Amino acid sequence: MSDVLTVPTGTDVNDLSAVLDAVEGFMARFIAWPDGQDGHCASMAALWVAHTYTAEAFGRTPRLLVTAETFGAGKTRVLEVLRSLCSGAVLSASITPSVLFSLIEKRQTDGAPPPTFLLDEVDRWLDEDLTGLLNVGYRTGQSVFRVDTSKGRKVIEFPTFAPVAVGGLSMGRMPQDFRSRCIKLAMRRKPPEVSIERFDARRQEEAKALGVLLAGLMAAEADVWGLLEPSLMPDGLSDREYEIWSPLVVIGEAASDVWGRRAREACAHFTSGVKARVDLDADQRLFPDMRDVFHDLMAARGPDGGMVSDLIGSSVLPLVDEEHIASEVLVAALKARDDMPWGDWSWFTVHKLNRMLKPYEISSGVYRYRQDPGLPVKGGTQRRGYAWADLAREWDKYPPEA
Repeated sequence: MSDVLTVPTGTDVNDLSAVLDAVEGFMARFIAWPDGQDGHCASMAALWVAHTYTAEAFGRTPRLLVTAETFGAGKTRVLEVLRSLCSGAVLSASITPSVLFSLIEKRQTDGAPPPTFLLDEVDRWLDEDLTGLLNVGYRTGQSVFRVDTSKGRKVIEFPTFAPVAVGGLSMGRMPQDFRSRCIKLAMRRKPPEVSIERFDARRQEEAKALGVLLAGLMAAEADVWGLLEPSLMPDGLSDREYEIWSPLVVIGEAASDVWGRRAREACAHFTSGVKARVDLDADQRLFPDMRDVFHDLMAARGPDGGMVSDLIGSSVLPLVDEEHIASEVLVAALKARDDMPWGDWSWFTVHKLNRMLKPYEISSGVYRYRQDPGLPVKGGTQRRGYAWADLAREWDKYPPEA
């Protein structure tokens, strides 16, 4: 017999607010959230778990995108803990479209809510067909059709709606149409001073008891959830951001004033992070960050036009001037900025930068750089790099931050 408590002591099992507190506290024991154990990530995750028990009532289900730029950041742990808490959870590191919609159909046939799919390592295996299914399954009423040759080529309709969380490394490569449906949770390595518990089978049993409580509480208002709208939302949300976050805010407001406020604050945190480039995907923040680097380098020019030698490193500074920048210098300058993530991304190399710029018809060329302001260009060092004017053509499309 298990010697763990099935429900945390003192939890009011008839109080949604108390159960959300218990779910949040349970996850905090095993997950080192990037903004602390009682921050916006913890609030969002508890509300996302709750929504899996009543997603159909809302008619939509925000995808959860769990990313990490390095191994050991806790990405898989998040999915493992979610499996123990979410409605009908299925955790897999590989799944085919036919298996996905067959599992959804089975749950529907059994009269149960759709399963919650938790898909790990998708950066290794997610293909275009499955991505399309995940996009379609964001809203209720969407189906896929297959021909069953065993039944005389009969066309069969399969439902696609289901909550989904995906995890992977360097997820900026995920298609934009999928990312636009997601809440993006960027995990980081646990600081040494943060202590968490090991997650094992005994803890899963404890989590299941919380899931049973959530299922009952959410089902009690099943006919109401879809009729509710948030009483208040953060300013400046796009239509898609409102669509993603309104179910979670509704659940928070229904639980208590405190949870309503926390839901709105989490919404503001995650959506303002997108606007402020804090958690933007690499392809979205590349040009604004290159603009900042350009201004840094130009501002560092001495009164005679030379470069301040300690901005990046004296060995590479001669390879940048007012017209061009060598590829390796641009990568080094981006990685040197503490307020940018490029230095934490081991995959970001000169070759990767070249690939990221190709869709914008920006290619590197061979240029000469003045090693001294008094020298003509032809007397400088020759190296492959980029013209600032080509890069500026794209970064001018991004308004500077206030």
